[in-house]
Amino acid sequence: MKEHVLNWEKIINGSRGDRTGSDKNDSRYINKGLLFEDLIEKLIAAMFPNEIWRRTAESNDGKRDFVYPYEENLPDKKWAECKNYSNTLSLNVIAPTLIMGALEEIQCIIFFSYSPLNENALDGLLRYSENQHKTIKVFDGIVLDSLICKYHALNGIEEFFPDANFDEAFKEINRKPLRIVKTIRDINGNKLSYRHSFELGERFYIRTILQHCSNEELKVQAHFHNSNKALLRDISQKNVYSLNYAEIKEYSVLCEALCPGKVSASVRFFDANNGETIAEAETKITILDEPYLPWSGESALQARDCCIDHLTGYNNEPLLISGGSGTGKTTLLLADRKSVV
Repeated sequence: MKEHVLNWEKIINGSRGDRTGSDKNDSRYINKGLLFEDLIEKLIAAMFPNEIWRRTAESNDGKRDFVYPYEENLPDKKWAECKNYSNTLSLNVIAPTLIMGALEEIQCIIFFSYSPLNENALDGLLRYSENQHKTIKVFDGIVLDSLICKYHALNGIEEFFPDANFDEAFKEINRKPLRIVKTIRDINGNKLSYRHSFELGERFYIRTILQHCSNEELKVQAHFHNSNKALLRDISQKNVYSLNYAEIKEYSVLCEALCPGKVSASVRFFDANNGETIAEAETKITILDEPYLPWSGESALQARDCCIDHLTGYNNEPLLISGGSGTGKTTLLLADRKSVV
């Protein structure tokens, strides 16, 4: 998916903040331009016509650029943060705002970013919203373009994009209204490489993050397709999602490797109203002819050390190792015996 359909040349070239010294070669340099914040200020006024927001001082270090309500003697309820990076935005960049927002119990945080958020940033925002029970909204990359197309006729917003055809830009965005980011996670939620080879009995999640780019409500039906159910078992449902503008949601499928071989697994998203395919994400799965040991790798060392500490310590209780068939109980016991005898 394209990062932008609008021409941002006026804002990029007119942004303030010349690079000097070591900053010149920093690819993650923040172009903290006044023009970008001016644009966002006008967008906020168009989005919330009945609210008066306050633009914070330039030297503000509270990790927010706009706050609501306007009155400084009243507690903040909403924050808006501007990020004008040239590269994709990482979780490390937005984390300070989330931390400060949690400390000050801000109910809603809105991010406006010229560049798209990367996979970890989107995942982190989902986790934060769920755990903190707060509202998080993201207008990044092409989603920000969509927002500009929606409100271009208000507050002089269109002046930032001379000669832009907003109707055509909006139509182009609507042709691909979903941005999808796929990941593979182990049973504990840790991210796995796409080159990871699975072992027999290993369970994992194929996880897809959805981001709605169009400013019209969208009902999406998710369908998981497994090319060989003899090799891979999946626990999936044909879920229907109602996505509001710029909303981020996730669709996860629990899978289990059954037999060695190669499997193609794909997640397809359909328009629930007309059945048309909106987006699809395919994943290639390789399954080895090896039994899966849940305690392999780093967890194996931790399990072994825990057993050795128990056996060599002043403990009168017997050591109990339990687990299902083929999980490595005997191997762990032999490793313990070799270490202590």
